[in-house]
Amino acid sequence: MESKVHSSNDNRGRDVGLHDEKAVEIAKAAGAAKLNANPRRGKYSIVPYQSTHNTGGAVMARTRRRAPVNKYLQSWDVPNLFVVGASAFPQNGGYNPTGTVAP
Repeated sequence: MESKVHSSNDNRGRDVGLHDEKAVEIAKAAGAAKLNANPRRGKYSIVPYQSTHNTGGAVMARTRRRAPVNKYLQSWDVPNLFVVGASAFPQNGGYNPTGTVAP
């Protein structure tokens, strides 16, 4: 088993180092043969992720308690609001969601 641990200080400046240490401890206890722990230094930046085709955030579900939109991508909380795009996908089916979003 291989385990990778990546983290950063969030935009409020809180140190997540304790979480890193705990994650490494858990990975070792689980028997990780190879472990790469690379805590990020400095503040978080969105710039490296601007072209990664991120998805999620508005995933569909059958009830409003489980997700912000229903199976028709309609908001549970705002009448007549539809969230259209890859934000409804729990993950990418491939490297780029455009083919499944575009008509």
